[in-house]
Amino acid sequence: MPAGVPALAQSSRIGGGAVSRPTFGFYWETHLEPATPGLRESFGTVTTDEGPGTISRIMLDRSRQKYFGYDVLIEALPEIDHYRVTSDRW
Repeated sequence: MPAGVPALAQSSRIGGGAVSRPTFGFYWETHLEPATPGLRESFGTVTTDEGPGTISRIMLDRSRQKYFGYDVLIEALPEIDHYRVTSDRW
């Protein structure tokens, strides 16, 4: 870590993944900011494939019994390489 960078500014990558479709690929990474010691071991993610363009993600903090989730809807548009991406958290 460079001098002068506070420890609280660190990020900790805890996961990532991808879902592939014939018309698109959806890629993500999950980071904790600030990097919380010990949370990495109790933190997890679940990704489900809900259909042609819907991906659901759930983040779990097992030590605190908390969770956060969201759905991502990806729609291929008529133009080549154009997509509409919307999200809804729950």
